[in-house]
Amino acid sequence: MNKQLLKKPDDASEVGGPSVWGGNPYVMDQKNVDRAIEQIHALAKDSVTSIDDLLSAVNASYVFADFEDKDDGEAGNVLAFCKVVQDGKSEIVIRDGLSEEEQCFALFHELGHILMHKDALAPEYADNRVSTARRGINSDMFAIDLEASEFARRILVNKTELEKLASTISLGELAKHFCLPVDHLIKAAVDYEVSLSN
Repeated sequence: MNKQLLKKPDDASEVGGPSVWGGNPYVMDQKNVDRAIEQIHALAKDSVTSIDDLLSAVNASYVFADFEDKDDGEAGNVLAFCKVVQDGKSEIVIRDGLSEEEQCFALFHELGHILMHKDALAPEYADNRVSTARRGINSDMFAIDLEASEFARRILVNKTELEKLASTISLGELAKHFCLPVDHLIKAAVDYEVSLSN
């Protein structure tokens, strides 16, 4: 994973997108996402420029691990999860074998949970969230995952940079550039109203 990925934003006012995903029965709290983005911008102003520095500043770390399938054998769609391990420190556990884009997205998605939903990281809640995600069940936890995904996209994709590059390189190259899976890059482009040529 590229540990120097954290970029300072060109202009904080350029960060953002719609607050509701069309058709979903759950609405995320856009102000919650905005507050988490502001926290990251404040840390970036304090010379936090690497993922390791950022995680240290929020009392968190990450590890890679093989996820064991539970009794239903469907752990395959869980990219990562986060938990509180000791003294309030959060740990992000990322599935081994993911592409760099999936690793980056998973790390920032889980960082979003740490910043926005730390109270929900109790072990019994985390187990329920993983179980729900593995089964693809819509639940009241779906909105917090929308918030965490929105947070990750907004941190990883700068609108001005996307506008400049969208017509010059392929979708796959854009995904690698922003270190984001293609499906989330497309969502970011829709949010920012940027046309992707490929």
